[in-house]
Amino acid sequence: MMESGQPPGVDYTFLHLTLQEFFAALVHFINYNPQRLKETLDEVNHCKDGRAEIFLRFLCGLSDSSTRSMLKSHVGELSTQAARHVITWIQEKIAEQRSEKSRRGTRELLDVFYCLHETRNKALVSQCVGAIKHVDFSGIPFSPLDCSVLSFILQSCKETELNLNLCNIQSEGLRKLMPALHIIKSLSLERNHLTDSSCPHLASGIRNNQTMRTLNVSDNYLEGPHFSDLMAALTTSWIERLHLYANHLTHSSCPHLASGIRNNQKLRILDLSKNNLEGPHFSDLMAALTTSQIEELHLVGNHLTDISCPDLASGIRNNQTLRILNLYENNLEGRKFSYLMEALTTSCIEALDLRSNHLTDSSCPHLASGIRNNQTLRTLNLSWNNLEGPHFSDLMAALATSCIKELK
Repeated sequence: MMESGQPPGVDYTFLHLTLQEFFAALVHFINYNPQRLKETLDEVNHCKDGRAEIFLRFLCGLSDSSTRSMLKSHVGELSTQAARHVITWIQEKIAEQRSEKSRRGTRELLDVFYCLHETRNKALVSQCVGAIKHVDFSGIPFSPLDCSVLSFILQSCKETELNLNLCNIQSEGLRKLMPALHIIKSLSLERNHLTDSSCPHLASGIRNNQTMRTLNVSDNYLEGPHFSDLMAALTTSWIERLHLYANHLTHSSCPHLASGIRNNQKLRILDLSKNNLEGPHFSDLMAALTTSQIEELHLVGNHLTDISCPDLASGIRNNQTLRILNLYENNLEGRKFSYLMEALTTSCIEALDLRSNHLTDSSCPHLASGIRNNQTLRTLNLSWNNLEGPHFSDLMAALATSCIKELK
């Protein structure tokens, strides 16, 4: 602080921007002038380059009665009317943001959340956002501090669907979100550069969580030693939909996946597409499938070959809940493909997707056998294969007497 001039015309200059912004906010509480504060807030509304953010956060922080009480001995009584004025402005800003046609959150909405966070007024937060059921900030970069603020806000909501795809959350940001995860109904974290080190935080969030029903962590990199923590937590969660699409998982993750689904009776949809699960431990996953309650299993693009067909067969043969099996974009052509088709006859599968599996005419007799003796299959997709040949007639004959209603 620098002093210049002579009494009574003494000026004090604060070199640090943060101090300047604090006193700029404080003056409205020391000498409250409704018109002046209104004009200031109107000016803030038109400031889109972030220059007013620090000032605004101090202004909202001073609306907290406990903060004003701490400052009383230093600056005297601070205006409660100014506090009410600021709170009303926050309420209007939240209402304005929520009235937008798009359900997508914006940086402006996050800035208003910062204002709510500064007030420390949980009753106000609950009044402003408590009824929000869907929060979508996808595509907006989040810092760990942003995650802390959002976590504070979400703790006043109930059964919220939270979409943070492409937000660059990473492990530290995820840790900051932890306090709110136990009341989130659906969490989507696609493409956030999450790694194996994030798994303990995710595990902590879902363990014994009776609220979360959907967890989507697709397009990350969760393969590693801590992946087992996440799967261990899955056994005590209430998650019904788990999306692990494109997480660089290999067959070495299959024992952990198996443990997670074997002891979870809530899980209904499991998406493991775009991983690389072919290998000796794939059998562990399929063995666990037989005792699970999974209804949909997606294994798109997992580099599976006919070597995996006996394990797939074992998984579906004794499973009474699986209704949808998606094997699109693998390479199941081969002599062991017959194992899968044989198991199909005793399964309860209603929709089977075998698109782009390099199937040829030699697979047609096995396909025919599988669908001829199956009483549940209603949808079959054989697109992008090469079934032309002398055995194609076998498939057509079986289709004529099958229960299939949709064929591609």
